[in-house]
Amino acid sequence: MANYPFKINIVTKAGTQFTHYTASLVTDADTAISSSVMVDKINAIPVGANGTYTEDEEPPSSFIGKSFGNGGGANYLSASVTETNTGSIVFTDIESGDGGVDYYTFYGSKVCSVLGLPEGMPIYSENFKFSDSSTDKINYMSGQVISDSVQIKEGLKLSSQARVKSNLIWDDAFGEGYVQWVSGSTTKQFMGYDPVKDLYNIGTGQITASAATITTLKTSTAHAESLNGRQPTSQQIKFETDSIVIKENNVELMDLRDSAVRVNYGAADIDFQVYSDNGTPLISANAGDNSLGLAGIGDLAVGGNLIAVNHPKFFAWKSSDQIILEDADRTIIFDTEIFDVGADYDNSNGIYTAPVDGKYNFSAQIRIDLLDIDSTEIRISLVTSDATYRSPFDPNFSGDLNTYSYNINVLADMDANDTAYIAVFVADDRGNSTHVHGYNNVSFIDTFFSGHLVV
Repeated sequence: MANYPFKINIVTKAGTQFTHYTASLVTDADTAISSSVMVDKINAIPVGANGTYTEDEEPPSSFIGKSFGNGGGANYLSASVTETNTGSIVFTDIESGDGGVDYYTFYGSKVCSVLGLPEGMPIYSENFKFSDSSTDKINYMSGQVISDSVQIKEGLKLSSQARVKSNLIWDDAFGEGYVQWVSGSTTKQFMGYDPVKDLYNIGTGQITASAATITTLKTSTAHAESLNGRQPTSQQIKFETDSIVIKENNVELMDLRDSAVRVNYGAADIDFQVYSDNGTPLISANAGDNSLGLAGIGDLAVGGNLIAVNHPKFFAWKSSDQIILEDADRTIIFDTEIFDVGADYDNSNGIYTAPVDGKYNFSAQIRIDLLDIDSTEIRISLVTSDATYRSPFDPNFSGDLNTYSYNINVLADMDANDTAYIAVFVADDRGNSTHVHGYNNVSFIDTFFSGHLVV
């Protein structure tokens, strides 16, 4: 349960000081109090002991056995009502001993707000006083004051009930035009016009708001810390009709749209990275080499088809015959390409060069014509930079063969720039006419070489 304190200070013209304080004039459980009951509560406020008077909201350190309405301030300032239940509470100064009341002051934000009392503002019993005494420097004026110009030397204080009833207009031709919150000589927060940089700004460590309407949010080099505390370059956050655009040096970095997120549009070599909550990098998109890294992803689930348009792969075939020399490995040149994504296969020498590290699947079919009965070995090999994968065969033919086809399939581990090609070896070919068949008709492909990056 919340308690609402209330304090009444009274100073007489003779200089006598009275202070009255209660830590709980009302509580938040008091949902409705009549005017007369409120006056009773005020009259019951205890009186502080001599020497405990302070001109602030602090309570007295000790009390005497009196109250505001019984031996206290009511002898100088009475509290009454205009109507018992719903009337207003009126404080009236009484011309009594000690020359009467000089001024009185109320403290307690909640109570003052409900009762319509000016908190912390001395209320004088006279309407007007100007003093030229060096010891009496208190001057006051009641009622409405109209002036062409007001200059204040040290401070301006408004009660909690005071209201500014017009616009406050700062003219940049007359000074900085800042509203500042300071602690000693340190500025904690400011807002207004900076004539040196010719801009209007708010300087604060944090802004908390339930809603804000911003057309363009911009920081300069000198004021970048106002946005994120460390960015040294000019940035903008612009709020469009259907998107939020983040720019750096007027170049779009990110566009958050209602239907998509666009990153790095119009900029060069800027990465996009996603991290887990423990700092592990999950996704890294490198704009410099057009690569996407998923090193931090454990399992990648794809609901539909996974289509890798630029995934390295090739298929080449042989359009003309190639003689095989006896007892020698012969590199087979597949001179015609059907596709070569990445342009990594060279159809002039039959060599494929791996563009990146990974596991590559290679397949080849070789049609060999005019094999001699005396041939003792046929061998087809996939030759890579790291290993040679051989598939030998002892023909043991009962006679010469016009045509024979042979296949090889290998999953090979390759580093970037490693090479791979197909070689054929035929031993003890007596006729020297054995050859790898090639036919210049894409409808009838007998000899071919293909490969693709698996992972």
